[in-house]
Amino acid sequence: MCIRDRYTTIPTMDPDGDSGYNRQENIQIVKESVKLDSILSSLYEISTIFNKIGEMAELQRIMVERIDQYTEEALQNVEKGKSELVLALTYQADTRALMLKPVSYTHLTLPTIYSV
Repeated sequence: MCIRDRYTTIPTMDPDGDSGYNRQENIQIVKESVKLDSILSSLYEISTIFNKIGEMAELQRIMVERIDQYTEEALQNVEKGKSELVLALTYQADTRALMLKPVSYTHLTLPTIYSV
């Protein structure tokens, strides 16, 4: 006669047919086997959890790299915009200087509207 669990077959008698194992030892072996099954199951669950965490970490790494890239692009756009504003300010200052520059009208002749 044998006791079977998932992984092992535990004989309840020795090969000669004599009762070499007592019942109490057999029960203890089966209980320990059940505990080992439980531990193996827990380890498998923990392994699965760590694999999922690894996958999530990889996705987060990809997202952080994209954010870094977009931030760099935004910085470049801001710097380009700043240089464009400086250029526009320069043009505006040049235009004002031309508008405020005194103009000499001595070379102009005014049309005569009334004859005297």
